[in-house]
Amino acid sequence: MTKSEEAENESAPNSGAAPFGRPGAELKLKLRSIQADGDGEGELEGHHIVVPGAFPGESVRVRVEARSQHHPRLFTKLLEVEAPHSDRREAACPHHTSRQGHCTGCPLLALGETAQRQAKAQYVQSQFGLVIDRWEFGDQTLAYRWSSKRVASRKRGRFVLGSYRRGSHEIAEMQDCQTDHPLIRAAAVEIETIATEQAVEPYSQKSGFGQLRFVWFKTNGNQVLVNLVAAPKGVTEVEALGRALKQPESVFLSLQGGGGNDQRGRGARRLRGIASLNLEMLGESRNIGPQGFLQPNPEVAEMAYRDLLAAEDGSELSGLLALDLFAGTGITTLQLRKRFESVLACDTQPAAVDGSEDAGVRQQSAEDMLARLVDRRTAPQLVVANPPRAGLGEDVTEALNILRPGRIHIMSCHPKSLSADIERLSQAYELKSLRAYDTLPQTAHLELVAWLVKR
Repeated sequence: MTKSEEAENESAPNSGAAPFGRPGAELKLKLRSIQADGDGEGELEGHHIVVPGAFPGESVRVRVEARSQHHPRLFTKLLEVEAPHSDRREAACPHHTSRQGHCTGCPLLALGETAQRQAKAQYVQSQFGLVIDRWEFGDQTLAYRWSSKRVASRKRGRFVLGSYRRGSHEIAEMQDCQTDHPLIRAAAVEIETIATEQAVEPYSQKSGFGQLRFVWFKTNGNQVLVNLVAAPKGVTEVEALGRALKQPESVFLSLQGGGGNDQRGRGARRLRGIASLNLEMLGESRNIGPQGFLQPNPEVAEMAYRDLLAAEDGSELSGLLALDLFAGTGITTLQLRKRFESVLACDTQPAAVDGSEDAGVRQQSAEDMLARLVDRRTAPQLVVANPPRAGLGEDVTEALNILRPGRIHIMSCHPKSLSADIERLSQAYELKSLRAYDTLPQTAHLELVAWLVKR
């Protein structure tokens, strides 16, 4: 924090009646950054102040709602923006919290996209020491989502599909969601209408009663596939709902009988329509089924995949052996096969590997694949990896440090785990470049591609 910010914050640390840090206390401060979830954050009297709905550089007045029991952190409600960000704007969605809505899915919607990216870059640099060289982003910053999960609920006597408010099980309405593809929005409206007419009961986790729990929508831009996730005792009613739908080209029914919030369901059964969506990426055609992974923003994800396969300067790579770890449906695997004499690819998730037989993706862990190569002392020229949020992890990075491939390219959805992976590889590898991809505009999410080259 600069001296000017300290002076500004100290000028009115507590203008409310409650003592500093207690619920009800009113504070004034200038925010310095966003958090991982997109909430604004500042510092006052040695405390981190969390302010949902506020942005870096803004001077705000807030009220303390709660305090952390373990850390000097206060959670507040925004009362007034006294000095707004120059790129602050009215949120495009009526369900946004700045417009008296309750949806927390797009915390940065009231900030211009360029400023959003600046805030994200500042966050990953200040928290993890990751310096972004360049941003890539698409033309669409709204209506870009081709995959969307919704939670079933009832509001004012009507069946609605919404989302959990962050940090709670309260369900926020999100009709006509501005980031969802128009075909998904239309399919959601139809489900809400028919479910209301048929008196389908949304599942309540608290009571354990109800029929429909979640709906997972996917589109390829022309067709929609819907996966209705039912409670075991609601199969009959949910099946009747599914068979009445006209908007989707494909309707599946799956079950979720556990107490958690797994919105994918299990054992998907087709009620009608096509078996999968056909999606083209990097010139390859892939079929995505009801439980297969689909990038929410394929346009920008394709940019990241293309860069992941090339050198940091964009030049094409080739050689004897390449590895594709966490390869999913094999989009990147097929591209590598055109450039390398041999390619080994793996993924542990059956739903991800489903339909990737032609790409040669094995259902195997990255740890097991690398262990065999270590035993054989076989070093690839290139390793590309697209791990889940947990990152590569200690076992994978240890094996890579032993194998010493010429290059390691990592695509990451989580800067914290990426930073840890880069650190574990830093003695043998130099980080040549780090690029960011704005795959989910209006949120704090970003994808990163890191190019590591053997020293």
